[in-house]
Amino acid sequence: MRKGQAVKAAVETMLRKVFVAAGTGTKLGRLTVEFGGKQAYVVVKRDQDDDGVYILTAAVRMPDFCDTAVITDDDADRVVAIALHELGHAFFTESPMWDRYLLNNPQLDRKALHRAINAFEDPREERCLIDSGYAPGAPRLFAALLRWMTRDSGTDTFQNVENIAFAIAVEGRGYLPSILHLVPAQWREIVREGAVRCKAQASTEDACKNGVWLVERLQEQGEEQGEEKGEEKGEEQGEEQGEEEGEGEGEGEGEGEGEGEGEGEGEGEGKGEGEGEGEGKGKGEGEGEGEGKGKGEGQGEGEEPGSGGKKGTSRTQGIEPTCGDLPLNETAGITALSSCADGLWETAKGN
Repeated sequence: MRKGQAVKAAVETMLRKVFVAAGTGTKLGRLTVEFGGKQAYVVVKRDQDDDGVYILTAAVRMPDFCDTAVITDDDADRVVAIALHELGHAFFTESPMWDRYLLNNPQLDRKALHRAINAFEDPREERCLIDSGYAPGAPRLFAALLRWMTRDSGTDTFQNVENIAFAIAVEGRGYLPSILHLVPAQWREIVREGAVRCKAQASTEDACKNGVWLVERLQEQGEEQGEEKGEEKGEEQGEEQGEEEGEGEGEGEGEGEGEGEGEGEGEGEGKGEGEGEGEGKGKGEGEGEGEGKGKGEGQGEGEEPGSGGKKGTSRTQGIEPTCGDLPLNETAGITALSSCADGLWETAKGN
C-alpha cells in the first residue's frame, strides 16, 4: 500500500528511466508526465536536428487520482502498465501513418476504423517494447493489466459486435489463455484470423491495413446477418398475413358466392376461386392470395431488412472494447490501452 503522491512520483521516475534506456537507439528530447482528468494518452513530437537526426519528445498524460489516496500494490502496477503502454506508443507507433489511413478511407466510419486500428496496434507496440528490453518488467505488468481488464468478460460480453475488436486485442496479445470459447460462433473466425494477423504485424502500417480489414469484415458479416434475419422475418410476416387474407377471401368468395348462386355454382365458383385461382396465386384467392401475397411480402420485407442489413453496418459504427477505448487524441492520432481508467481509479479516489 502506498500514497497516491508516491505512486505518481514512482511512475514518472520509471518512465524517465525507460526513456533514457531507449536513448541508446534514439536521440531524445524532453519527456513530460502529467496527471489530470480520466484519460491516458501520449503526444509525440519528432524534430530533426542539423544533422537530420530525429529527436523524440513525448508528453504522457495519465488519469488523475488524489495524492492522499491509499493505492494497493496491484493498482500501482496497473498504473505503471498504463504508463509503459503510452510510452511504447511514443517509441514504436507511426502516428502519421495512422492518421493517413483515417483520412484515406472516408467510406469507412472514422471512429470504427480508429478503434479497429487501435485493436491491432496496441498488441504490436507492447510486443515491441517488451522485445526492446527498455522495461524488463513489462511482460508481467501488461499481462496483469489485461487480466484485470477481462476479469468480468463472459459469453454475454462478446454477443455485441462492438466488442469484437477488444476480443482480437486480447487474443492477439497472447498474454492470457484463449478467450475464443467466449466468442459467439458467428464472430469466432474473425477473431481467430484477427489474432493471427496481430502476431504477424511488423509495422503500424500493417496494423492500419488490419484495421481496415476488420471494419470491412464486420460490415460484411452484419449485412449477411441482416439479410438472413430480414428474409426470415419477411417470410414469417408474409405467411401470417397470407393466411389471414387467405382465410378471409377464400371463405368469402368460396362460400359467399357458392351459397348465393346455388350449390352447383357455389361449389364450382367457390372452389374454383377458392382453390383454382387459389392454386394459381397460392392456395386460392383466399388461401392462394394468402400464400402468394404471403410470399411476395415475405420476400419484399425480407429484402428490406436485408439491405437494411446495412443497418447491420451501423452496428459496427462504434467498435468499442468492453473496457472502453479512450477518445481519439487528434494531435497524436493514437489512444491508450487505459480504457479501464474509470474503474481503475474507483479505489484510488480521495476527497
